[in-house]
Amino acid sequence: MRWVRQFGSGKYGKVIRVERPDEINETARLRSQLRQAKEALADAHMELALEKAFLAVACEQMDQTVEGFKKKQAGGPRTKRSKPTRH
Repeated sequence: MRWVRQFGSGKYGKVIRVERPDEINETARLRSQLRQAKEALADAHMELALEKAFLAVACEQMDQTVEGFKKKQAGGPRTKRSKPTRH
C-alpha cells in the first residue's frame, strides 16, 4: 500500500500498470504481428494498383475500354459437359 500511495493509484492522475514478463513479451509479439499485417496489406494494395494500371494500359493498346473488357470477360461462353456413356 505504501508503494501505491507513493507512486499513485490512478485516483489523482498517476496510473501504475504492473505486468508480468510474459505479458510484456505478448505485447511485443502482438505489435510485431500487427506491423506485419499492415505491411502485407500495403503490399496487397500496391499489387492491386499495379494490376489496375496494367489493365488500363493493355486496354488502351487494344483500343478498348476497361469496362468493356471486364464485361466481355465476365460473360464468356461456357462449355457443356458431356453425359457419360453406358456400356
